[in-house]
Amino acid sequence: MDSSSIGISDIITSSEDSYEDFSFSFEQLITLINSMIERKKGLESICVTDRDGVVVLKASNSSSGSKSLLANPSIPVVFASLISSCEKLEEFGKASFAIIRTNKDSTFQINFYPLIINIVTNSQYEGEVLELIPQLKQLLFGVRRIATSIINS
Repeated sequence: MDSSSIGISDIITSSEDSYEDFSFSFEQLITLINSMIERKKGLESICVTDRDGVVVLKASNSSSGSKSLLANPSIPVVFASLISSCEKLEEFGKASFAIIRTNKDSTFQINFYPLIINIVTNSQYEGEVLELIPQLKQLLFGVRRIATSIINS
């Protein structure tokens, strides 16, 4: 399979597929995420970090460059702290994501324990980004499994 022509549908073929059924290289994963960013209007960058803010994977469209999220690695750490605090209070329930809004952009921080998925988008396209979250989680399941095994070892 030529990695330059990989599409999300080449990997995710049906909603019945389980996360464990997918096997592809890290380069193919980066290609898929870059393709996702290029195809979705308003999507500017995706950065996956651990709970300490260490970047595991990042991709951005060429016009946006590194947005504030990628320039400020302390933001994922603050989010991880927020998630931990929310989980201690039953009233909040399990926090799945938070949205940080600025003048033009919105940053989604998605809890995908032990990872945090950070997505920067134009604020006009928040709804479309919400639709991408399940696909993105499915693509990142292998990375999540590796991170979990490292934490548990």
